Amino acid sequence: MQLMNLVLLLGIFLFCHLFYRLYHAWTDQLRDVPGPFWTRYTRLWYLKHVINGRFHEESLELHRKFAKPGEHHARIVRLAPNLYSVASPEKEAYGIASTMPKGAWYNGWVIPNTATGLFQERNMEIHAKNRRKLSAMYSVSSLISYEPSVGRLLDQFQTRLSELAHDGETFDMAQWLQFWAFDVIGEMTFSKPFGFLDQGHDVNVMCEAVDQSTVYSTLVGIYHRVHNGLFRILSNLPGGASGTTYIINMASAAIRERLLKRKKGTERTSRDSQIENGPTDFLDRIMDLVDKRTTAASEPDIGTATTASLQNLFAGSDTTAVSSSSVLYYLIRNPRALRNLREEVATCSSDGRLTFQVAQNLPYLQVPKGGASIYGRVFPAGAVVGINAWVPHYDCDIWGPDASEFRPERWSEAENTPQLKRMNAYYMPFGLGSRTCIGKNVSLLEMSKLIPRLVMVYDFELERDGPWTTKNLWFVKPLDFKVKVKHRKAVNYLGSL
Repeated sequence: MQLMNLVLLLGIFLFCHLFYRLYHAWTDQLRDVPGPFWTRYTRLWYLKHVINGRFHEESLELHRKFAKPGEHHARIVRLAPNLYSVASPEKEAYGIASTMPKGAWYNGWVIPNTATGLFQERNMEIHAKNRRKLSAMYSVSSLISYEPSVGRLLDQFQTRLSELAHDGETFDMAQWLQFWAFDVIGEMTFSKPFGFLDQGHDVNVMCEAVDQSTVYSTLVGIYHRVHNGLFRILSNLPGGASGTTYIINMASAAIRERLLKRKKGTERTSRDSQIENGPTDFLDRIMDLVDKRTTAASEPDIGTATTASLQNLFAGSDTTAVSSSSVLYYLIRNPRALRNLREEVATCSSDGRLTFQVAQNLPYLQVPKGGASIYGRVFPAGAVVGINAWVPHYDCDIWGPDASEFRPERWSEAENTPQLKRMNAYYMPFGLGSRTCIGKNVSLLEMSKLIPRLVMVYDFELERDGPWTTKNLWFVKPLDFKVKVKHRKAVNYLGSL
């Protein structure tokens, strides 16, 4: 009898849910927004295509498929009930004064029982207040103090690449770029690299843990209401949320160690006091913010320090590694662009050893300088509107008929023309408006030091010709960026090592 009642209740629930979905689809004031059939009724279509790992390409195809005559892209397409993709960064959603908060998908990135970080924070007032507190430590003037440390790790990376060149090995460049980025962010955050470059492998499977965590949050964010319960279950199982738990435990241990030193009155350290007058790392700066006495911190303050440190680890390794891989891959595939970059860098340095300030002033290296109504459609409160950056970055109306080509010259050609303003408005690798990535300058510092050195010291040979294979789960990560490197004969490749 109890089983029959349970089945009956389940049947009633499913019927009510189905009726609600049908009613919502039939009465939706935006029901004429185009999209695949099933997107009117369920998020399963969206989930399936995100799991495929090619949603950046499928999103482009979706906007092209539903374009009206005379359009390169449909301005708006439907991804799921009450979830829409727009083709350009309209100011109503992405302007600095936008009143639209982040969507609930970001709840999937919140770590239960831990302070919410800037990336996940959906409350616009709290986000603005916390961003003001942290912005100074991510400014260019602050990050310049880390340049010598970044340079030393770049020297170490160069040594490892030179060893690989000597051995004639084919190796995974994307993996080594992540090793480099992880060690740099470890140096900046904790005054100590994690040892990836020393050991030449995924130390304590941290790269794997970050990757698992990213996959988990990307997918669970689509059904964010199950996140808290699911996280508690999966955090004790291999994969997914357990990756997040591992990184949390590692960061918490580093913070406890630092707290102990501060309680004892130990002076702040940089690279364990091996380098005198080194820069104050992010962890000490964060602790100074949450504890003005610079002594013991309370439990909530420890949570804040943990969250801020985690943001550096999660955002500071994958982002720089993926971006650097992309830049290097397309330079290798486009010898003309590689030659132009080398010629520009050679005017300042024969081996790519540039200061961040000098690198920022190289035009070819840096390229670019700098409820709502959208497209005349009124989106009711609660509607989720977002943009896949691949769509505006492939818009032929903005970038020309060769929008899909790697051609940095398009920026210099548009100099002093009205087109440059439009290009800058559509360029959004770090986001736009009030939610622009706070760590943008960290990544720019790393890449501005890294790319010139690599292209001036080495020649690269891809293992195979043709497009590379990628997988998109939040980041579009290369899966087969295998290369051989050789020393360029005209360069003293050891430089000042």
